[in-house]
Amino acid sequence: MYPLFTTVKQYTASFEPLQQGAGLAVFSIGRGSCVQLPTPFNRLLLCSMPISNQVVTIVLAVLLLCGGCGTRQTSGPEAIDVTPESTGEPGAQNSDTKVILDRVKQQHIWDAEHTSFELENRFATRFVDAWKARDATRLETLFAASFTGSALVRDHPQTRSHSVLSETVWSQDNNASQAVTGPQLASQLVAWFDEFQQIQQPKLRVLSIDRAADSKESWQARLLLTAYGVGKSGEQLKLQSEHDVTCRFQEDQELEKGAVITRWSIAQVLECASQQTLMEEVTKETGLADIDLVDNWSLTNGVPEDYRYQMAVADYDQDGWLDIALSCFDGKFFLLKFVEGQRFQDVAASLGIRTTADPRTYVAGWIDYDNDGFADLLLGNRLYHNEAGKRFVDVTAASGLRFHRQAMGCQIADYDCDGYLDLYVQYQRGFESLHQGEQQWVGDNQSGAENQLWHNEGNGRFRLVSASRGYSGGRRHTLGACWFFFDQDHYPDLYLANDFGNNVLLRNRGDGTFEDLSETSGTSDFATSMAVAAGDLNNDGQSELYVANMYSKMGRRIIAHVSEEDYPPGIFQQIQGSCAGNRLYSHRADGAYQESSDEAGVNAVGWAYAPAMVDLDSDGWLDLYATTGFISFDRRKPDG
Repeated sequence: MYPLFTTVKQYTASFEPLQQGAGLAVFSIGRGSCVQLPTPFNRLLLCSMPISNQVVTIVLAVLLLCGGCGTRQTSGPEAIDVTPESTGEPGAQNSDTKVILDRVKQQHIWDAEHTSFELENRFATRFVDAWKARDATRLETLFAASFTGSALVRDHPQTRSHSVLSETVWSQDNNASQAVTGPQLASQLVAWFDEFQQIQQPKLRVLSIDRAADSKESWQARLLLTAYGVGKSGEQLKLQSEHDVTCRFQEDQELEKGAVITRWSIAQVLECASQQTLMEEVTKETGLADIDLVDNWSLTNGVPEDYRYQMAVADYDQDGWLDIALSCFDGKFFLLKFVEGQRFQDVAASLGIRTTADPRTYVAGWIDYDNDGFADLLLGNRLYHNEAGKRFVDVTAASGLRFHRQAMGCQIADYDCDGYLDLYVQYQRGFESLHQGEQQWVGDNQSGAENQLWHNEGNGRFRLVSASRGYSGGRRHTLGACWFFFDQDHYPDLYLANDFGNNVLLRNRGDGTFEDLSETSGTSDFATSMAVAAGDLNNDGQSELYVANMYSKMGRRIIAHVSEEDYPPGIFQQIQGSCAGNRLYSHRADGAYQESSDEAGVNAVGWAYAPAMVDLDSDGWLDLYATTGFISFDRRKPDG
């Protein structure tokens, strides 16, 4: 088994993200932990510390209430009646065969979500202001006269450390609890900030909620409190805690001024500290801030332009510095040369790379297809031959390669071990045109496009391999894929992370064909997946898989109120997958995989994309890097 991961987020005191916001999470293997702090999307982060010895949530709510096994409209938006006429019986179906929750359960979910919203806004503003100000007296005004509370005894904490990083945990599983009054609890909540010189970004979020059994006016909730800041010695700090709370009120306005808390129990407290940051942001210094990319916060129509870029990294001219190829949905391409490790300079036009007449194809990848030692470039819908790092020549026509619209990425490997690199291209939507009308979103294995495998013939040409060889994995809207070694037979295998439909593991038989081992391998998960990374995390010679998936606190709250009984067979499991969080698969002794993301602490990182495995601190253990976030509406508050 691998060591536990600990969360690292690069800290920036103030930030101006270049694009639609997101965050990142870096999970560092070791026996310790470090601070988790926010960082914007579209940044360049360089390791500055060598260590020796080393959210769509409203749409989701509607889909869940309508059973999830209805249809999605691609021809245009349509209003959804979330209180349809029905028999009121669980599992009742209308004439369109949509599965509708009974009205009582619908109303309960809407009431619970309304209460969550009010807690995260009216109550949270009041609480966080007093908490950040370390004002115990103001916190006391939250507690009703009938208040009962319990707090953890702060002895015998669990501690871990790794180089300059440390983590301390108190929990109900390992520490005793003691009864406290309202003033005593308020004092303890404030005391958690004793080591903070500066407190930044305190937040309150609702993890789960349900109506209390004894009163229509009372709600029981699990709250998540987080805060970041700077310690007295300049160290970076993170505080994260979970609390079981009961609140009682008749009108929403009471949350702003009333004594609404009748019970508060501290369930777990996590303190993290880092003496210095793992990464240093150098976006502006390296010139990446000057790249002409869309700034979603400046769009006049308010419609975000997302899923528009692909990138690939290689030292194309063998000068010892890695360069970046960037492909854009609008047909604009960049080749960013890292000049002497100081600044990136766009040299695309001067080296023969041009814009494309088909701007909807934007593959990016490096492949030395002719084994001359220089990485050749796949960019947009073109293949460019690298002329010894001096220029690039378009050889698309001679190569035989053909890309369909909206390829979601490409994966490079010598799948048949003949000495020449081959190309796997994953697709999401159909080739000819976008599907019109109604389409399933749950149980959908057929509305996407088949992926393609191109065999390198060794003479400068590629041949499209017949889908009958078993490599396509169905038509499941593949967003991410990776080559890896499942069975150590020297023939690379494939894992497909699918937006719709279950994920797929394809074993390479070594004879040019693939077999689907998704079910027997334990990796067939419906989790609305975005991407996947593979690597040997625990240094046992076997590859682990880390799959980036959708995640939503709101979605998990809603799902807690429904069950298998509310849906036809198999549907509930897929609805659960719509906010599953990331998955980590590790090899068992019998050759199959086991899912262990919760155990390793790498599940609930946010709405995740594009993970990577890399040894960031040079301690001999691969770490996990996971970009997260979906839509941000405030430049100062990137989602993630």
